[in-house]
Amino acid sequence: MKLLLHLIIICIGALTIAVSCDLEKSDNGNLDGYWQWTLIDTIATGGTCDMKESLIFWGVESDILEIFNNKTNNENIIFRFWHNGDTLILSKPIIDIRDSSDIIMTNYSLLENYGIYDIPETLRIEYWGSNHITFSNRLFHLYFRKY
Repeated sequence: MKLLLHLIIICIGALTIAVSCDLEKSDNGNLDGYWQWTLIDTIATGGTCDMKESLIFWGVESDILEIFNNKTNNENIIFRFWHNGDTLILSKPIIDIRDSSDIIMTNYSLLENYGIYDIPETLRIEYWGSNHITFSNRLFHLYFRKY
């Protein structure tokens, strides 16, 4: 009887925790996930650069976009973003330093390495398939593949 009472209390506790959890749900659809930067086109000149070997990835979840470079292992850059239709607006960049405090970014020149020149940065989604996405801003077309 005592064992049954303990089992009932444990089950009620687990059920209470499960019901009380507020799970955040993303409306991003297939945008969520990891994207490898594969190509960049310069709008003004038509120049193209293959980015596959750079090993730069964008991780997207909920309202957070994280840029990380697996080749150099530099600090990751985390943005808040707003997504509506064919528009993605990046804002509030911080440098995520794993072994110490995060740094709120005030000098945006580091972002130029990732095709981002304005904060907030407005990216237009030019193409969006299940495994590929293309963004454009005022300077570039940025091509990604789902990883």
